[in-house]
Amino acid sequence: MTVLLTGGAGFIGQHLARRLVGAGHEVVALDLLHPQVHADPEAAVAAFPGPVVVGDVADPAAWEGLPEGVTCVVHLAAETGTGQSMYETERYHRVNVEGTRLAAEFARARGPPSCR
Repeated sequence: MTVLLTGGAGFIGQHLARRLVGAGHEVVALDLLHPQVHADPEAAVAAFPGPVVVGDVADPAAWEGLPEGVTCVVHLAAETGTGQSMYETERYHRVNVEGTRLAAEFARARGPPSCR
């Protein structure tokens, strides 16, 4: 199974990716590598046990650039930080709502759930 991890270069994504690879699965990440989260984006990419596609989950073009063969989507990408969400509402809405909608559409377009 090939698993797409949105936000996969983050803390949780890195740990999940290693577990999935250890269980015999392939992994690919879609991650913006935002500097607020990734002080060293190159290190995050190097630590991920599969390809990392740099892109914004709220950008439809990012989803078009993903490798073929993804059979499972684990959506972890999100903007976090309660304080910032109060004054950067558009960014938070775009990523957390629109990004989730695009992740669901991407998964649905690949057929019935196969994350088992």
